[in-house]
Amino acid sequence: MNDLPQAGVPAPPVPSAWQMAGSAYALIGLNFGPLITIIWPWAILSLAFRYVLGPLTEAEGDFRNGFLLGALTMVWQSGFLLRWYRFLDGNWRPSGPRDLIPDAHDVRFFATFAAIQLLVLAPLLAGAGYVWLSGSAGTPAALGPGAVAMFLALAVLIASLRLTLMLPAIAAGDRRVDVATAWKLTRNCYWRLAFAILIASLPAVALDLALPAMSTFQTTGVGFAIVAADELGTWLSLIAMSTVVSVAYGHLVQNRPV
Repeated sequence: MNDLPQAGVPAPPVPSAWQMAGSAYALIGLNFGPLITIIWPWAILSLAFRYVLGPLTEAEGDFRNGFLLGALTMVWQSGFLLRWYRFLDGNWRPSGPRDLIPDAHDVRFFATFAAIQLLVLAPLLAGAGYVWLSGSAGTPAALGPGAVAMFLALAVLIASLRLTLMLPAIAAGDRRVDVATAWKLTRNCYWRLAFAILIASLPAVALDLALPAMSTFQTTGVGFAIVAADELGTWLSLIAMSTVVSVAYGHLVQNRPV
């Protein structure tokens, strides 16, 4: 395994956002077969639980099923990401449904993945809590705290992208990349990383925008199709984002060309 860049040693040239996004799509295309083998068990689990628990989250004042659904979604996504990163950045090959069996790395990977997710959600939860405690929900007085919470969430999101470098490192068994190291390695390229993720995610974003607004989860075939299409958009976005992060990890840590 190559050593990390040392102080005083020039860092490798930082690729452009377009280069990283293009490399990510090239990786997806070249490894489409293994990607399908890795993702389909997790995607089916996610779709099934969302379709079952979705209508329950619509119950007024009942947040328990929403939290449960969100937690389970993080579990499915974490399981997929760990194995996708292992394939891209480690010496591992998928085997289908047997990959659903957790191992020792799943706990550490999920804890890191969930911490990054909660870091982004913290400003939104704080804003919602303030609005609820102040009794200003549904009034113009809630607009100010809501706007501040959205701005802080966006700032934290961009900052947290620098920490995502830890995820492929954990999957590859590379213990050199901790919070401080990930922050240092992405010091000169986090804006490019953010734009690369945005560029790579555009097809998934377009799919989500094309879906009709849905106020409730229906039990008809049309309702299931909408939920399935929305799930597809979510997973496409996750694939794009994670593959860009893998490209960045390979370039910054493993000195792989982009």
